[in-house]
Amino acid sequence: MSLPESREALADGLAARGYIVDDALAMTVFLALRMRRPLFVEGAPGVGKTHLAIALGRPDDRPFDARQLVP
Repeated sequence: MSLPESREALADGLAARGYIVDDALAMTVFLALRMRRPLFVEGAPGVGKTHLAIALGRPDDRPFDARQLVP
């Protein structure tokens, strides 16, 4: 995903990749990307932390295969 121009553009880009984000998380991720700062995401199992990382980390729309993470 390229650097978004706005929080709304980020939310739209994530939605296009199948990840629906609320306004607060969209703003947090947007600011972290714009400031080039790391973002620590925590939460209960199953809330979508890994899916967020996958949606942000894929520069194209190829499917993600978790086996790619294992050396």
